Amino acid sequence: MPHATTRIALAGEYLAASYLMRYCDSVILAPAGHRSDLILDHQGQLYKVQVKTTNSVYKRRGQDYYRWEIRTSKRTQDNIRQNKMVRYGNGQIDMFCLVALPIDKVFLFRLQKMEIKQSMQRQQII
Repeated sequence: MPHATTRIALAGEYLAASYLMRYCDSVILAPAGHRSDLILDHQGQLYKVQVKTTNSVYKRRGQDYYRWEIRTSKRTQDNIRQNKMVRYGNGQIDMFCLVALPIDKVFLFRLQKMEIKQSMQRQQII
């Protein structure tokens, strides 16, 4: 990440952590290379949180809007960002935390576990 982008991302993570400390038993910054940014301990349950931060206000028809990029980029073994975008998989994160730095707001969304079920149809051979 470029230096300015890293600073904005860290500012969002620290702001989110400070808000979440009011409600959780502990908030830990996840180690580098981890799929989540924060790990929360709330009433004995651990949650993995991915923080997405925006530092820009988008104007449309005289209204202010905020946007976040939810997808993650694929990285090499040396932690170099590739131009490929990938989705988060099941179990990698439990919550998204969207941070709008211009207004100091933190929005937390808990993800529902997705279950993929394949139904197999039996064919009868006559």
